Amino acid sequence: MSINISKAKDDINGVFVSGIMGMHSGSQYLYIIKDGELTPAIDNIYSIYPSKIKDIYGDGLLELSSLERDPNDPDSSNAACSKILTWYKWDSASGLTTVKVEKQNR
Repeated sequence: MSINISKAKDDINGVFVSGIMGMHSGSQYLYIIKDGELTPAIDNIYSIYPSKIKDIYGDGLLELSSLERDPNDPDSSNAACSKILTWYKWDSASGLTTVKVEKQNR
């Protein structure tokens, strides 16, 4: 499990958590302080493998990610198939917004 405390939005700090769920899956969470309490800001993001939380644009705001199987790859093995890495930015009004999608070959 990794925990990052950083800006989730320009004026809102967040606690970003990335965890491993078994050998081949991961999940990410974002919590913010709302009305003096630590509150979930998003539903969990699930992934076939643990994926990264990082500032991909250098703007001081962290992005969450999800690693999924490429639906166009016929390989049935999660370990061997091509994957799609999707990056999300938290928008306090509407939840998560997709900001970047990358194809990762085997």
